[in-house]
Amino acid sequence: MVTAALMDNLILLGRGDLANTVAKQVPSARRKHLINLHLDGGRVICWLPTVQDPVDQQVQSVVAAIDQAQTKPAKIVVWSPAGTADDATPTQLAKWWGKDWRQIWSAYLYMVKMIDELEYPYTVVRSLPLAAHGPQGVLYREGEPIKGQTVAIQDVAKTVVSACQGKWPNESIGVGARI
Repeated sequence: MVTAALMDNLILLGRGDLANTVAKQVPSARRKHLINLHLDGGRVICWLPTVQDPVDQQVQSVVAAIDQAQTKPAKIVVWSPAGTADDATPTQLAKWWGKDWRQIWSAYLYMVKMIDELEYPYTVVRSLPLAAHGPQGVLYREGEPIKGQTVAIQDVAKTVVSACQGKWPNESIGVGARI
């Protein structure tokens, strides 16, 4: 279980809106770039890429940094687009993520597999496309179809922070719209 004290050792990877929102909720988080990444001192690693990030390539840097760190993480939390846990149809994926949905889906499936293979406690937070004023979020379990078109970024950020605090160990949790 990740304690509140470990949240003071949170390393936040990502530069998008979700990472910025989480950084506001956890001001003690140390933000790092994926280039020349060093993770020493980070007990919770929170990676929040944007949907268009080449995560299938970036995951190699993250895994290498975790392997080289003297202090191993107590938890890894990553964001993934909805659709990577048997939670959406191809029609929904195309509507949510556009014409490149197959490449996005494939890249994120690989990223999630690599994080899982590290054998550290982790949580994958999957969500619909983020919206500043989107519908209120509701949690969906792995394999449960996610509903909606967008979800409030604040609700996804709160879910990410809860995952960083120890909720949903070794699970993939979805955040969809309350319908």
